Amino acid sequence: LPPAEEEAVGNLLQRLDGVPPARREVEQRPPTAAASVRLGDHKRTEETKMPDPTAVTALVRALIEAEVPELPPGDERALRLLRYALRILGSSMPSALPSASQSAELARRRLVHAGRTEDALALSRRLRALEACPGARNLPCVLHLLTCLMQSPPPGSLAAFARGSLLERTGGRAIESGGASRPSRAAVPLPSRRAPSCSDGIGRADASALQHAAAAAAASGGAAATSASAAPARTRRAGAGSGGVVGEEALVRDLLYVMQNIEGRHLKWDDKADSFLFQPAERPRGGPPLPQLTPAAAAAAASLAPGVVQAVARLCEIGWMYRAVSAFVAEAHTPHTSGGGAGLVARALAASMQAELSEWLRLLAVLESQRLQGLSLLQLLVWGEPPLQRFVTLVAVVRGCSHLRGGAMTVGVERLGQHGDPAVEAYVQRLLRGACAPLLESLRRWLTDGELDDPCGEFFIEARPAPLAELWEKRYALRPHMLPCFLSPKAASRALLGGKAINFIRLACGEGQWTFDAAAAAARGGAAAAAAGRHFGAAFEPRTVNLAERAAGEATLSAAIECACSRANEKLVELLLGRHRLQEHLTHLKEYLLLGKGDFVQALMEPLLPQLSRPASQLHRHHLLGLVESAVRSCTSPGVAAGSGNVGSSGGGSGWARGGSDSEQLLLLAHLGVLLSSSPGATGWEAFSLDYRADPPVSAVLSAAAVGEYRRVFTLLWRLKRVELSLSAVWRRHTTAARLVRALSSDALLHRCHLLRHEMVHFVFNLQYYLMFEVIQCSWEELVAALAAASDLDGLIGAHSAFLSAVVQKAMLGPENAPLLEALDALFETILRFAKSQELLYIHLLEQRAAAKQMAAAAAANTAAGGWGAAGAAEAEALLAEGDAPPLQPHFYEQLRVHAAQYRQQFAAFFAQVTRHASLDLTFLSFRLDFNAYYESLGGA
Repeated sequence: LPPAEEEAVGNLLQRLDGVPPARREVEQRPPTAAASVRLGDHKRTEETKMPDPTAVTALVRALIEAEVPELPPGDERALRLLRYALRILGSSMPSALPSASQSAELARRRLVHAGRTEDALALSRRLRALEACPGARNLPCVLHLLTCLMQSPPPGSLAAFARGSLLERTGGRAIESGGASRPSRAAVPLPSRRAPSCSDGIGRADASALQHAAAAAAASGGAAATSASAAPARTRRAGAGSGGVVGEEALVRDLLYVMQNIEGRHLKWDDKADSFLFQPAERPRGGPPLPQLTPAAAAAAASLAPGVVQAVARLCEIGWMYRAVSAFVAEAHTPHTSGGGAGLVARALAASMQAELSEWLRLLAVLESQRLQGLSLLQLLVWGEPPLQRFVTLVAVVRGCSHLRGGAMTVGVERLGQHGDPAVEAYVQRLLRGACAPLLESLRRWLTDGELDDPCGEFFIEARPAPLAELWEKRYALRPHMLPCFLSPKAASRALLGGKAINFIRLACGEGQWTFDAAAAAARGGAAAAAAGRHFGAAFEPRTVNLAERAAGEATLSAAIECACSRANEKLVELLLGRHRLQEHLTHLKEYLLLGKGDFVQALMEPLLPQLSRPASQLHRHHLLGLVESAVRSCTSPGVAAGSGNVGSSGGGSGWARGGSDSEQLLLLAHLGVLLSSSPGATGWEAFSLDYRADPPVSAVLSAAAVGEYRRVFTLLWRLKRVELSLSAVWRRHTTAARLVRALSSDALLHRCHLLRHEMVHFVFNLQYYLMFEVIQCSWEELVAALAAASDLDGLIGAHSAFLSAVVQKAMLGPENAPLLEALDALFETILRFAKSQELLYIHLLEQRAAAKQMAAAAAANTAAGGWGAAGAAEAEALLAEGDAPPLQPHFYEQLRVHAAQYRQQFAAFFAQVTRHASLDLTFLSFRLDFNAYYESLGGA
């Protein structure tokens, strides 16, 4: 053998003889002078143990002839298979073999799993005997080989399996009958496949000395075979030669075109295969065009080396990925007929990708200049490896995020950036910053000017059509699925609140030119607000988006959002409580709709009493409105300032308390109104209700639903006032009649009715005290404190809603208190019927008294004329009974008994519900109603 082959085969046998990997690395390095002496001594001692180096090559050649008999000895494929086998045997890549105990344990487990327990025990005994044998060498390797053979195919198919695998690895073709070759169809690898390693043959130039032995073995295979196979095996620097062989220079030129998505001379794009396919440039004259082949099949047809095939396929991946990325960029910048296109975020991401493609094209220009100076395929592969990894990342972003929009797209890009490789993370972060730029700019404009320009529907805040009165509640809302990666849900909610406040100030409050001033906010706030105000503009730059330090970027942006939101809401609260006099509106509602102003109630009920006793269909709203206006003017003294308990404006603006009674009257009369329900058969008492109309911006707090709750409470208090008025009228008539008819006090039945009236008065007065003081006034004090502490409009709305909800619940108007309210309505009806019967009774008594007086006057006139005073016995008895109580008709007694029994029964039911109620406030009401345990004793009896 030649010296190079002899040395390579010697190294191979040394490795097979159990030389450790550390020693192999020492042998591969150039030895020093002293080391060379020791190495030479070692080789001389090993030569006595090594077999003849030619025996290895002969054995491999004989193995090939035995396993693949259809290959002639001098065939190029047999020589290629020989070189491949020697290269495998001489590979310098260390292998991590399992230990002897691990291989033995694996073999035992497989035997036990197959149900061969006795064989597993026999294997253990023989392994112990083998380990005790002193001459055993390379036991781990032998055991690993035996373990692998346990998983090998059946003996009948082993030869075919090995023959097919080896031939596919060496030439990429399968042996057909008769020795013909058939090209195999192998598509271009996708970007997700691994990069070719050194074991694939790409970029390995004589990595092992055994390759020289393989070349020498190929040369010794015969002159005829060598001359037949030498031309296809050589790598040519020129273009395509005869016989369909493609030179390296032609491949490099085509690949430079393919890597920018341009078809070359030999590499063409196929839409059906979705890849670049190989098509030889030459074809028979006058014949049909040659079919397009995959790079592997075409390379086999053109006799290209396997390493060249894999290098071409890997570089074609860049062209395929460049095509995918450039298609996404073109699609993002293409306007659609429906308007909007792909969206601003997609366009920004496409712009970042376009910058990366421009960098790649600049690199290709440099490589093109290098090609003219002799750029090799291996050099092109090395230059293309870093861009290949970046293109893999770009294609992953395109595939994972092209179907998303707006903030959802930034979240998708951020997920791809959560990578263990810092280089990939930094690269994705650069793309993400470009994609987030439109959203950050939109967020800045939203927080400073309240502008929401979102033609493509990508922003995380959407604008809905809503009237000005519902601007705060319904016009703006969050899109949770569009929340960008750089904002937390809490920060997004604050951003929505800040922009809404600016829009509310400009549209509803009449401050059309107001914008957020970061410098002014920094001067007004504390240290944190000052820092956020100074760096407000920098917080919305794309560099704040940082995947490695996400918490810091979110904190900076959240501080800027909080600064803008706080200032806008501070201005809004100042305007509402100052210029727009929200507190005065609430005071008017308390005093007039909640009947907190006693003189107004008295001034209103006296003129309304004859009107409300009529059917509702006979009432006119304008007439009742005039009576209400007269009552308002009569109970407001000129020159007296408005009442106390107001909340001054936070900014020191002029509050409503500075105005006098005239401005209060004008404000009240402009918003106070009358509402008549259209219930059929209802009386004026049931149909009448006061109303209050609030205009923007006050309507954000005093909404139509809130005013409706005020009317419900007014209806309850108005009925209570009506009952109180009826009992007061009964007491006045009773007092008048008692003076006229002194004997009324002596009647036992009338005395019990008098006691019943006192019970009713006791109930009505205590219920009125509970509603007016423990419910309304206590809740009002809490409302005043909450309004003073509110920092935004939501705080004002929440404070007022809490006040109104507390009043409704404590006043037994909630849905869970429906039985209580029904019992209370029944009590009111009974009291009104009792008052009506008492009124009829006293009218009857007064009529009888008037008739008796008239009879006495007639008798006196007759006597003065000299006649009899009485015309008969009846008149004589009536005259004798003058001054006594006139007899009552029986039905009056029966009515009084019925009313008394009905009232006590209904009151007992109501009192029992109040006593058992879970509300502590209603428990206090029961204490006041039964302060001396009288009703409790009646219930026990």
